[in-house]
Amino acid sequence: LVDEAEGEEEEEEEEGADGKTSGLKDDAILEVGTKGSASSSKASSDLKSALGIQSAPESSEEAAAAPSSSDQWRASFYASKKDLPMVGSTEGFEEISDEILENMVQNYIEGLVWVLRYYYHGVPSWSWFYGYHFAPLVVDIVRKLDTAAKITFTLDEPFTPLEQLMAVLPFGSRTLLPNGYQRAIEEGDDSIAAYFPQEFGFHLDEKNREWRNTPLIPFVDQALLKAFCAKHEKKLTPEEQKRNAFGPAYSYKYSADSTLPCPATLSAFQDIAKCHCEVTPYRPPAAPENKSLSFEPRLLPGANITVPAIPVGFPTLYALPCATRVDAIGVNIFGWNSRNDSLVLTPRSGVPASEEQFKACVSQLLGKPVLIWPFFEQGIVDTIVTKFGEFSLLPNGRVNNTYYSNEQLQKQRQLAPARWRSRYAVECTDPNLISLKLRVMKGMERTNSGKIAIRYEDTPSRSVPLQCVLHGKAQQVLASRDARYVPRDAPQASDTFKAGCPVVSLQPGNTFGLCGECIEVEDESVRVRLGNLGREPTFSVEIANDIRYKHTFQSVATCARMLKVGPLCLTRVAGSVTFRVPREGNGFRKTDLGLQLKYQGRKLRMWEYSKVDSAGKWLFSEKAVDLMREYRKRYPEVWEAVEADSRKALYSGEVLLGGGAGVDADDVEGNEEWRAKIRQRVEEIGDWLDSQPSASVPLIPSSIESLSQECISLIEEDAEALERKEKVTEKKINASNLFTPHGVSAHAQLQWAGGASSPASADAMELGDRVCYVMDKGPVCFGSRGSVVGLTPMHAHVVFDAVQLSGTTLGGKLRTLRGVEVPRSHLLNLSKAPQHTSGGGGSKKKGRGGGGKKKPANPFALLD
Repeated sequence: LVDEAEGEEEEEEEEGADGKTSGLKDDAILEVGTKGSASSSKASSDLKSALGIQSAPESSEEAAAAPSSSDQWRASFYASKKDLPMVGSTEGFEEISDEILENMVQNYIEGLVWVLRYYYHGVPSWSWFYGYHFAPLVVDIVRKLDTAAKITFTLDEPFTPLEQLMAVLPFGSRTLLPNGYQRAIEEGDDSIAAYFPQEFGFHLDEKNREWRNTPLIPFVDQALLKAFCAKHEKKLTPEEQKRNAFGPAYSYKYSADSTLPCPATLSAFQDIAKCHCEVTPYRPPAAPENKSLSFEPRLLPGANITVPAIPVGFPTLYALPCATRVDAIGVNIFGWNSRNDSLVLTPRSGVPASEEQFKACVSQLLGKPVLIWPFFEQGIVDTIVTKFGEFSLLPNGRVNNTYYSNEQLQKQRQLAPARWRSRYAVECTDPNLISLKLRVMKGMERTNSGKIAIRYEDTPSRSVPLQCVLHGKAQQVLASRDARYVPRDAPQASDTFKAGCPVVSLQPGNTFGLCGECIEVEDESVRVRLGNLGREPTFSVEIANDIRYKHTFQSVATCARMLKVGPLCLTRVAGSVTFRVPREGNGFRKTDLGLQLKYQGRKLRMWEYSKVDSAGKWLFSEKAVDLMREYRKRYPEVWEAVEADSRKALYSGEVLLGGGAGVDADDVEGNEEWRAKIRQRVEEIGDWLDSQPSASVPLIPSSIESLSQECISLIEEDAEALERKEKVTEKKINASNLFTPHGVSAHAQLQWAGGASSPASADAMELGDRVCYVMDKGPVCFGSRGSVVGLTPMHAHVVFDAVQLSGTTLGGKLRTLRGVEVPRSHLLNLSKAPQHTSGGGGSKKKGRGGGGKKKPANPFALLD
């Protein structure tokens, strides 16, 4: 219960960090039991011992006293559940007797055994189910745990597909069933009518989310269900009968030799011209004689459960010696400090004590790779913070020592330990504490020379205590890791490009961005077959530029001058402004009368009305300014109240009647006439706000850049009208001017070797740019072209020229399913293609400064 309450606190922020759990302490829940029951006392004692909870000793007089609050709570818990449908009653019981509770506990323990046997041996029973909508309390479960070893199951047979649908679908979803079943349900077939009520209630379960409540629908009687389906089976069509039968299982296996076409079985799918897949019927192994079919749980051949000398593979606590204890240190979980105990780890590795040892540590670590415990992320040490100052590495290789005041230095040193304590329950308390600032590995990149090198972050993003990194064994671990992450010399073209692998031309000029396949490799050149679609269209760039110049965003200060209000007042009204409004009768409620164009704390903005610039400042469009101007003209009292005190959290509803009414809080408190007038005014303002076009515009994360609806609609229309004929050509291209995604992981990034500012890099992408998807896996087909209509720091919203199988309407912005969100690093920017550069005006000159074409920088793969 405590864990459940803590999980809900994230969604129910209004409860605050001190949310209660039915007013009970942990110990109170564990002390429940029947008075005078030795087994109950023993069970409670065993459970407390297992959980490490100690209770104060009770005197004999206390034991003979009236039932404790925990006993009363136990009784009220079960009493609140008695109306729920259970096995043996479709409408619950008048009370949950000892016999009913006994059956429930036994059924729950059966469920635990069923799950364990399912995962370790196979399905123990197809017909078993838990026949209650709630679990019994733990103290009632532990009394019968010794029965677990005696539990047996009957295997039975699984439901047919339509029987399974009948068992789980309510009356409102009957249209998913065959027509024959639908009519029988609608006509109220007596044998099944009780299980398909048209109206039913909910058990609230003390939840404030409707979808969490328990619908009061009885559990289906399996015998009646099977009899009903058998009775109406003759009404099924031949296709439905086939759908309802058990069919063979098939094994699908990749085969490069298989190239047979695969026709689509549904209209939403496209035919696969060359399907590299072999399909064979799968027949499970025969069951041993006199035994049911199950599998034997065992370790796979080659599994190693010993602790390796070099900590590679799955992380374990053995990689770093730690002391452990159980303590309530307030570990932060989902934004709230846990009130429960946590397993606290304290690394045993020491830190240098003397200044000489500190200097030796700096020389051994600075600029060197380390592994961050416990998941062995690789990083490079950028800065070391010690009690003697902060040490960092300069570009020339020299060590820079920055001195702070003792207070500043202590704060810098405690940042990493404090975070590790609150987030991971790892304590580093050595007085000679050393913190490392690390640049974490992002992946592998191919340099201009073709070498494969590790790419680290440009700036430190991780602060880690020295005790939580592996540095002595780091090089051994790195050498033992996945070969993809080992730096290596430039590969030969024949190793990178294989016949039939997909390729993208990065050669400047007319072939840039053309997609195709490799034919053969000749030394450092590759003969490729490319699909030439002709000149790349520019409609999206033109539309984006046209709209960008027409619709501009203004700063808060500029908008405030236009409306003649204070900047803080404008930002408050543009966001959230809460008023205290009287209810009918007694009490008050809170109502938001802000325009909700932005939310600073939640980092949300209203599309087409507001956005955040690169400096984090809010900007508003002409449309937003017009809306604010009209709001101020119609209801000036809202603006006057906020202008008078722009930092107030809750405004009084009396101000909405206007300053001339002479109304104050005392007049409203006992005057229903004034209270009704305030409610009427608030309702009028709310109706006006709801009638504005902005009320239906979605809020999106402020980090997203997006074109307007007008822009996106125009781009979609042009994409639909686009007709491009592919002309296949063969060319010989230098291997350095080709990119292949073949063998690259799904998280690979297209990186321009010349740096992030290079023309075709993902970092230089802008709204309206034409792009090409260059990965051979993911939601989009290799070589698909489209237009960028939205950008996030890591992803791009693209309207592709063709409808995509995985496409969406991008939240209702499109009419067709051609919108897809893809990683920016999986796109080649066609709108910023590199151009040929030449020296000496294109003429060939001998000697120094001679002509010829200068070799441009090229995009290469980041093998993440």
